[in-house]
Amino acid sequence: MSLELFPYPSPRQGQIEIYDAVTNLISTNYSTSLEDRTIIIEAATGIGKTSAIISALLRAKEQRLIGRVWWFVWSHEHYSVIQREIGRINVRYGRNFKVLHIKGMKHLCPVYNQINAPEPLRYQWCRYLCNLPNCQYKLQFKLIDFADVIVLPQSYLITDLTNYIDERDVVVVDECHKLLETFIHVPRKEIEAELNDLPEHILLRKGYSYTLYLRDLLPLLDGRYCISTEDEYIYLIHFRRILERIPCKIVLVTATLPRVMRNIGYVCEIDDYPDELHKDIVILSCWKLPYRVRLREISAIANFLKQLVTTVRSYGKEIVVFTPSTEYATNLAKEVSTTIISEFTRYSHAIDIDADVICVVSLGFSPPFEPEVKLFVRAYGRRTYFEVAFHRTVQVIGRMRKRGLVILVDKRYTERQYIYCPRWFREVYRNAYVTSKPEKVLDIVREKLGNEVLIEI
Repeated sequence: MSLELFPYPSPRQGQIEIYDAVTNLISTNYSTSLEDRTIIIEAATGIGKTSAIISALLRAKEQRLIGRVWWFVWSHEHYSVIQREIGRINVRYGRNFKVLHIKGMKHLCPVYNQINAPEPLRYQWCRYLCNLPNCQYKLQFKLIDFADVIVLPQSYLITDLTNYIDERDVVVVDECHKLLETFIHVPRKEIEAELNDLPEHILLRKGYSYTLYLRDLLPLLDGRYCISTEDEYIYLIHFRRILERIPCKIVLVTATLPRVMRNIGYVCEIDDYPDELHKDIVILSCWKLPYRVRLREISAIANFLKQLVTTVRSYGKEIVVFTPSTEYATNLAKEVSTTIISEFTRYSHAIDIDADVICVVSLGFSPPFEPEVKLFVRAYGRRTYFEVAFHRTVQVIGRMRKRGLVILVDKRYTERQYIYCPRWFREVYRNAYVTSKPEKVLDIVREKLGNEVLIEI
């Protein structure tokens, strides 16, 4: 089956389903209800979600069914993917669709890093005081009217840039599960001092103002989701408030959709998981590794990792080890100097992993006593906290660009985690091999690497 404006010769079955889902959304009448104008696409990493969505949207734009496409991304790495797909469409079909990449001030403002003001308030200097005639940060917004697709960071969803969005436009939020983790940090002493002063005086005296900053965010802030520490106020902005600001039809995209987000629109779950993306999973269940336990067991785990790294590299293969926090990665790196240790967040979005074996140590993404975690649990519940932690593991596995071997080290991976699996990943996870013996894991590694040719995607 061929799809109009699709950038490749033959689409996968999953891409056909995504294309049809986006087309059906566009064909429906506009509704002010968030649920009626939103679809959520959950599909495997690497299946080609971007090419299917962008081709369906550009076809609709060419037919004048929609206005502009606003594509909100989690990291700037996504921009190159979108630009590449639109470039292929332009070349293959002789079109001239234009894409604009909106960047943050720190990437464009010539004096941003010279201003003596704390984050995230340096933007106020440019917004209120900057008189540079050729400010690249401001000039980029004047190009919006000339672009077909505007790609910009998710952080712009909580700014007044959403005022540019028209009802005929379509908003795509890539990695939409990250909306659950929208935190705002405001220094406590500064804001308490400014509450007794006039914002205009502060602005003239210091060049920035926390009260002005909070004024812009006030419609999104909820006192229920705020924690006051000794140094700062930490707010969590509920994802639903963010999406309700968007006045047009919305396409949410993810590989792992938390249950708490499933009631905000029609969910399109794609079962398709091509054979070339398949992974063999082994779960080592001899340790149960919540935060405090994994610190105590670090020597035993480091010893296992040394043997694992030696075994993998004896076959001329590469291994990457992931941990749920930078702190734990640093501690492990001191004892396992021959491997690559990284925290989840570095590779779970957009960055591909060129390794033959992945080892994930522990389940979880942050210590439970951190203020952000407490806010997260308060807003979405403890179950969602564990679900998102498991989903980060799934996302890391999805970034592996080879048909390789995945080793999960934590008994909790065997305890009802199947219920958190996205549909496309369930069969793979159901067939995981579980053992409580580290020696058995090493035997499986030898068998897999010795007898199979790892196929690059």
